[in-house]
Amino acid sequence: KSLITGAQDTLDIYAQQFPADSELLEPIKAQARKGVKVRIVANKVGFDQAVADALQPLGVQIELDPSAPTNDGRSMYVHTKTMVADGDTERAVAYVGSINPFLRESLYTERELGVLVTDRPSIRRILDTFNRDFASGTAQP
Repeated sequence: KSLITGAQDTLDIYAQQFPADSELLEPIKAQARKGVKVRIVANKVGFDQAVADALQPLGVQIELDPSAPTNDGRSMYVHTKTMVADGDTERAVAYVGSINPFLRESLYTERELGVLVTDRPSIRRILDTFNRDFASGTAQP
């Protein structure tokens, strides 16, 4: 949660699933209201329309089902659980791990792990991949 609330400029999120009852919905809304540019890449299946309805009026951009990097016309399944805050700044930090921070069971009843990354070249690689996937997704209507 602190990665989200600490973002000052940008917040890029991969969401395998994002249900409407996620405890991270309100912090993301608060950041968008403050002017943080929030972008989400997600799977259409598992991304609750109520989440889109709550976030899009605040300027959050949502792209679903990015194309697979194999260029064979298939969609890629987003399985990563990754977030990058302020990626193009000196204070950039990324979360990478198996914890799906949007699902209560992943946070409280499953054995998961994650790391925070501050290494600039690593964050650049994560952002380059995110930007490619964001550009190849379908905008959430």
